[in-house]
Amino acid sequence: MKLAVCFFGMLLLNASAWCQSEAKIDTVISLQKQMMQKQNEMYEEIASEPLAGKKYGIELNPARLLFASADETFSLAGGFSLFNVSRKAEIAFPVLIQAGHGDRYYEVEAHYRRFLGQHQKGFYLSGGVTFAHVSKKEGEFLADVQQRVTRNKLGAFCGIGYRYFSKSGIYWGTGLSVGRYFTGTDKKVDTFFSNDFEKLYLDFELLKFGIAF
Repeated sequence: MKLAVCFFGMLLLNASAWCQSEAKIDTVISLQKQMMQKQNEMYEEIASEPLAGKKYGIELNPARLLFASADETFSLAGGFSLFNVSRKAEIAFPVLIQAGHGDRYYEVEAHYRRFLGQHQKGFYLSGGVTFAHVSKKEGEFLADVQQRVTRNKLGAFCGIGYRYFSKSGIYWGTGLSVGRYFTGTDKKVDTFFSNDFEKLYLDFELLKFGIAF
């Protein structure tokens, strides 16, 4: 009788140990599945985030430079971008320099671009401010005598655009911004253009390329 009880007790102990082992194995398998799922999500995140590890960007519009040279003028459009402020946004500082036929135009802007998706790519909405320095000859339309007028203009704008980033760091962008100038639009001499035109801010970029690093 004692022998039977001992044997039955050993069976219960073995069964309990086996159940505990099975539970531990199931727990380990479940943890491994969760780890694999997290790992796959991380790989997908890296694959869909071409700017991962990149903080800055420099861009240039080569078409503007080439077309302006054909007209015996100089025009340079470029910019500097910050990508590490937010992985769903971009802060950019475009610069435009134009000179020719005695006229000069310098413009510096600050853009905040918020991407519509979960990553730094695709369509975005933007807003910002612009400062322009203008020095040109103005006067009555078809007049023989013109005066040089210098103005500093400050304005604000909003816009929409699209960015494509490659994993190598090279990117392309296009955008349209509309706004108005609030200062520097009072005309010192009459011109053919109206004062409303002087207040308008309109910028369209198509062939601007850059590299992120």
